[in-house]
Amino acid sequence: MIMKKNKPLFCAAIVCALSLAALMTACGNERPQSSVQPIMTTAAEPTATSDEPTTAAPTAKASASAAETKPKEASAKKESTKEKPSEEPGTEPRVCTVGDFAVINQMPELPTGCEITSLAMVLNHLGCDCDKLDLAENYLDKGELGKTDPRKAFIGDPTSNRDSRGCYAPVIADTANKYLEAQGFEYRAKDVSGSELEELFKYIRSGTPVIIWGTMDCAPIQPTDVWEIDGEIIQWLRPEHCTVLVGYDDTKIFLADPYFATVKPYDTEVFRTVFNGMHKQAVVIE
Repeated sequence: MIMKKNKPLFCAAIVCALSLAALMTACGNERPQSSVQPIMTTAAEPTATSDEPTTAAPTAKASASAAETKPKEASAKKESTKEKPSEEPGTEPRVCTVGDFAVINQMPELPTGCEITSLAMVLNHLGCDCDKLDLAENYLDKGELGKTDPRKAFIGDPTSNRDSRGCYAPVIADTANKYLEAQGFEYRAKDVSGSELEELFKYIRSGTPVIIWGTMDCAPIQPTDVWEIDGEIIQWLRPEHCTVLVGYDDTKIFLADPYFATVKPYDTEVFRTVFNGMHKQAVVIE
């Protein structure tokens, strides 16, 4: 009786349970899948893709920056080179000097021997190992004051101040060649008098010092003694002085001076005046 009485209730319960399951299934199928998918995508995509923009962007930016920087560096280097024309191939340096040139003091042995001491400096520069006194005593032609043409011999004696004046370029060229021949050297002296000052700079550029005539400390030229020798009037110019041209730059020349025993700079135009006034005299040994 009990079983019969409860069977309808049991069946009704089953029917209700099935109906409720069907309703829940129907509701579950109606949930939009996008409500779950975007959350999954948002959580997953940063892990998979967020590194790409973070890494790639700076790399691209750095590459662009490097591309922009390199032309600027090259431009700056080019401008720097222009500011130093002496470093460009084929461009003359602004300062040109004969290297390792040793200055010899004419004093005290040769108070008027600037010419012969200048010659000794150049010969020693060439490796001849000569002595200024040997040159003065054994190779230099000398003559008396008032009877000697300074183009042919030294007036007086370079070892003395008394009645001693000096000599000109042909005498020093001749003295040099006598010494070179006697010692068996192949070098020869050449009188290049008459050259413009700038023409002598080519010797400096090739490393060849130039024996050159001017005045003591570039002082103004003063005509003094006048002699008549071999039917020709000769006037001595003081303070005649012989040095060695060893360098130049845009505004100065550099002279190895035997009287001061040092290399002294002089304004090019100031020296040009006395050089021209002393008949543009110069000697080179090559």
